[in-house]
Amino acid sequence: MNMMTDCLFIGHNEMDFTQYSNVVYDLGKDSPAYRDLRLNFIWHEQKRHTVTDIFNRYSNESMQFKIGDVLSTAISYLGTYLHRRGLTFDYINDFQAEKEELKNKLLAGNIRTIGITTTLYTVPTPILEICRFIRQYNKEARIIIGGPFVLNLHFISQDVKPLHNLLRSSKADALLTNPQGEAALVRVIQAFKNYESLDGIPNVTYWKNGVPATNKFEPEDNKLDENTVDWGLFGDRIGKFAGVRTCISCAFDCYFCGFNQRAGRLRTASLEAIERELDTLESIGTVKTVNFVDGTFNYPHDHFKDFLKMMTRKKYSFKWNSYLRCQFMDEETVKMMEESGCEGVYLGIESANQKVLNNMRKGVSLDQYKKGVSLLKKTGIIVHANFILGYVGETKETMKDTVNFINDYAPDFYRMQMWYLDAGTPIYKDREKYNIKGSNFMWSHDTMTSSEVCDYLDDIILNQIKSSIWLPVHNFNFHNLFRLIHMGMDVEDVKGFLRAFNEGIKEGIKYPGSTGISSEIIEEMKKHITKINR
Repeated sequence: MNMMTDCLFIGHNEMDFTQYSNVVYDLGKDSPAYRDLRLNFIWHEQKRHTVTDIFNRYSNESMQFKIGDVLSTAISYLGTYLHRRGLTFDYINDFQAEKEELKNKLLAGNIRTIGITTTLYTVPTPILEICRFIRQYNKEARIIIGGPFVLNLHFISQDVKPLHNLLRSSKADALLTNPQGEAALVRVIQAFKNYESLDGIPNVTYWKNGVPATNKFEPEDNKLDENTVDWGLFGDRIGKFAGVRTCISCAFDCYFCGFNQRAGRLRTASLEAIERELDTLESIGTVKTVNFVDGTFNYPHDHFKDFLKMMTRKKYSFKWNSYLRCQFMDEETVKMMEESGCEGVYLGIESANQKVLNNMRKGVSLDQYKKGVSLLKKTGIIVHANFILGYVGETKETMKDTVNFINDYAPDFYRMQMWYLDAGTPIYKDREKYNIKGSNFMWSHDTMTSSEVCDYLDDIILNQIKSSIWLPVHNFNFHNLFRLIHMGMDVEDVKGFLRAFNEGIKEGIKYPGSTGISSEIIEEMKKHITKINR
């Protein structure tokens, strides 16, 4: 008999886009949710296609763009965590692409537990699909579900009922309810391994005498320096791209964001620990670009400058990209970034109107943004700027300020997204104070409604932005720009491809009943894609 694997991790399950878009369409073709989604796809041959769909359609088989090309950050971290505590693990990185391999692993009968990560899920559908697949081929392994989706169920409602409902619907054996949860995971695996009860293990929802039960919630503090990823454990699966985490939570307290409410205080890895992890990646020899996944990567500022000095000293063969708070930029820092191998930054600017920024509690001045973007644009660093439209205090005039900012400072790429009213954010708790009604994509307040934002956003894309390129995000995102580049696509061809894709989006806005786009747009996209097929 094969040796038992203590935990098999299953990575992301990307829903079929046609199926997903049909579900959203059923909310109403004029619903804000569908109008938001419409800005992420084009119609081609009577079917909706994302950027990734079109790229894969017209690129060689060897150049196909897949989620599994990048090892899950959650799997690399959790696998290392278990390994250092004497537990064995295996993993499936991409559920849809690796179903046959997963089936074989399940049928082998040597898996003790299965860990399902939920980092990118906003609905339970992908989780339930994974659980049904598991039980089709293996009825013995214990299923453990953890991550942001599970955490949010309790965080938003402050009630255990949603956790119990997920336990029932998924037929899982345990849910982990802590923002970190690594320690709970180890204890749950060990309990299953030793045929012990889960009673008394904090941060766990499980079956007790045939009914769901939730143990007490208790903070975990897993030290980043002690738990850096051992990339050597995954060497045969590391390709050109890797994601690295250097901190937990966020130092800022934006009114529209609930991230640090869930994750707690900011904890940052030491420079020595980051260097050790990057040294391991360098030794593998395949990595071309590292994406630092932290939302507050360049804060504290002195720590960031020390990081840049280290990167310059080490002269790693790979490039890097990250999220960035550009209010902390100065000429020295920007120069150090370029010298250290930075190839791109994602700026969460959110608004270019000072009143709206103040309402968001961003803690930044518009002049700081102008200075930061101007300095970055003088370099070869690719700049993406993200904005939120419709927040409290937003009007057509304040949105025009944001449009003018994009045109004046010309980030390479931009994204404007309608404000999503998350029930787990501080402003939601104060919604009566601002006469906010509704939630998610359906909301109104004293100065705007979500439907008005949709109308204005359509007009912005069609008529108002001069040179910056709209970046669709469904099945694609900022980090994937660098995947295209390191697959052999020239930066100007990446831009040309996305400009053509955006012309297809514009046709969809102009002719909402059409199920195709002009052949000229298809040929323009193919022209840029096929350059890397040669």
